[in-house]
Amino acid sequence: LVNIVAGLGVDDIISNSEFKIIMTDNDKYKISLITDYSDNIKFSVFTVTGQSITSKKVYRVGNSYSYDLDMSQASPGVYLVKMGNNQIGYKVGKIIVK
Repeated sequence: LVNIVAGLGVDDIISNSEFKIIMTDNDKYKISLITDYSDNIKFSVFTVTGQSITSKKVYRVGNSYSYDLDMSQASPGVYLVKMGNNQIGYKVGKIIVK
């Protein structure tokens, strides 16, 4: 017998988080996740076909996690960036490299 318990608050953590992608320079971005969550999370970049470009652990500073992403050497196209982990889920955004 398995009891499924809803409302443990894990979904609320990522849904109440603020995910920002800010272009700072030519194909350079500041990616941040503002959240109450405090364990380590992962930052990843993928092509739209699912190929992994980079994946790094990100550490909390203050109330957020941030990563400076340099896509100046990347091929032009659309890329997906995501932050989070398997425990709280992920926030996903899109960047376009020209």
